[in-house]
Amino acid sequence: MLIDTRDLRTSQVIDIIGNEEFLNSVYKVFPKLYEQPLTGKILVSRTEYDGISVKGTISFTPKVDCSRCTEAIPWPLDKAFEVVYRPAIEASEGQIDLPPQDLETYYLSDDEKIDLTQLLIDFTAGELPSQLVKKSEDQKSCLVCDKDISKDVVFESGEQFDNNPFAILKGLKLPE
Repeated sequence: MLIDTRDLRTSQVIDIIGNEEFLNSVYKVFPKLYEQPLTGKILVSRTEYDGISVKGTISFTPKVDCSRCTEAIPWPLDKAFEVVYRPAIEASEGQIDLPPQDLETYYLSDDEKIDLTQLLIDFTAGELPSQLVKKSEDQKSCLVCDKDISKDVVFESGEQFDNNPFAILKGLKLPE
């Protein structure tokens, strides 16, 4: 969903109920179905100095693969966010030093449109941890498959080390 900011004179509220067509791109990021569709409220308004503020809250429960047992598990996401879009900085020959407040800033495209779909993808996919395991209350087992997750080693091959094709390198002497 592209929002044209050239015509934005007053604040615009966008209610997301989960069945909007532009959300299909967000849903494609998660290969499994979702348990709860993406819903939320977003406020788009002008700031001082030609900036565009985008504030909102979203709620979404995608199904993701458990990192331990690969079963699909629901992972609830509730996120409040606020970003500022500024006009694009002209490219120069040298390096540009950005002030600290601009390091987390998004920049408007040449046509001054905001891609709300990409923003939602950033805030949903970016909220997922790198290890997705639904843990029991005691933090020792997977809630889905009940496997023990308290060990440091998640997978251990049953093969002997010497059966590995790289085992011959074990005795390799390199020149010093």
